[in-house]
Amino acid sequence: MNAPAANGAWRCLLGLALSTTLTVHALEIVIPEGWDSPTKIAVVPFAGPSPSEALEVADLDEIIGFDFQRSGQFWVLPDGDMLSYPTAPDAVHYRDWRILDMDYLLIGRSWLEASGDLTVVYHLFDVTSEREILSSRLSAPPEYLRDVAHRIADDVYEQITGIPGAFSTKILYVLEKTADDYELRIADSDGARAHTVFRSEHPIISPTWAPDARRVAYVSFETGRSTIFVQDLQTGERESVAAFRGINGAPAFSPDGTRLAMSLSRDGNAEIYVLDLATRELERITRWPTAIETEPSWTDDGGIIFTSDRSGKPQVYRIDLSTYLEERLTFEGDYNARAARGAGAPGAR
Repeated sequence: MNAPAANGAWRCLLGLALSTTLTVHALEIVIPEGWDSPTKIAVVPFAGPSPSEALEVADLDEIIGFDFQRSGQFWVLPDGDMLSYPTAPDAVHYRDWRILDMDYLLIGRSWLEASGDLTVVYHLFDVTSEREILSSRLSAPPEYLRDVAHRIADDVYEQITGIPGAFSTKILYVLEKTADDYELRIADSDGARAHTVFRSEHPIISPTWAPDARRVAYVSFETGRSTIFVQDLQTGERESVAAFRGINGAPAFSPDGTRLAMSLSRDGNAEIYVLDLATRELERITRWPTAIETEPSWTDDGGIIFTSDRSGKPQVYRIDLSTYLEERLTFEGDYNARAARGAGAPGAR
C-alpha cells in the first residue's frame, strides 16, 4: 500500500464493519532481519515407557525441538546427525557435542507412575563450559504430555535467553472454511490441539482474550450488523455486549478484565468507548467529530492507546483515563496503527 492511498484505504477497511459482506485482502508479512547466528541445541530423544504401554512419549523431544526451531533463535540438531543418545547425565560425553559444534544439550527420560501419572526428568547442559545448568522433574497425567513438553521448552528457553518462554501459551484465531462457514478456534502456540469454540455462517473478526484466559470477546455479523460478544470458554455461554447502530468493533479487555474498550459509531463517527461489564455502564472516551478512533489497547496503568486519523493519517495516541489528557505517540511515517502492550498475552494465549 503506497503512502498517498494509505489513509483512504484505512477508512475503507473500517467501513467493512458496516456490512455483512467482507472482502478478503492478501496479507504480506515482511521480516526485515533474523538471527544470523542462532543458538545450536541438541534435543536427544527422551527415553520412555515401552510401546506396549501405548504412550507416545517419543513426541516429547519432537515437540520441544519444534518449539525451539520455530522461535527463530535456535538451530536444532537432527536426530540422525547425533553421535550418541544419552538419557542420563553420566552418559553425556561433551566431546560428541563439541565435534557437532553444539552450544547446548538437552536430555531426558520419562516413566509411568503407579498412579498412572507420567513423570519426566530432564537435564540441560552448556557444552562449552561442560556443565549442567538446569534440571527438573515434572509429573502430570499422560494426556497432558504436550503441556509438559511446552513447559520444558519454556524453562530451557528462559535459562538460555533470560526471557520467559511463551511456548505454553495458546492462540485464538478465526478460520474461514468457506464463504458461509467461519470458526473461532483455540490452539496450542504450535497450532496443535486446535478446537472450535464458536461457529457461524457469518464473518467473525477481532477475537481477543480476557486477562484470565477464561473469556474471549469478538465481533460477529450473525445478527445482520456488527455485534460484540463475550463468551465464557468453560460454559460456552455467549452474551452480546454491544449491538448499537453503525460500527461495533475492536474489543479489548482491561488489565483486570472488568471493562471492555471498543470502537463504536453510535453517535456518528467511530469513537473509543469503555463498557463496565458488571454494571453495563458505557462511557465515551474520545471526542473528535471529524476523525475515526479505533483499535484501543490498554496500558498497564489503565490508560488506553488507540489509532486515530485526526492528523490526516493513521497515528497512535494515548489517553489517560484519570485526567482524559491525550497525547500523540507516533510521528514518523504516514501509517502507524494497531499498538499493543509490550507485556504480551496472558498465560493461555
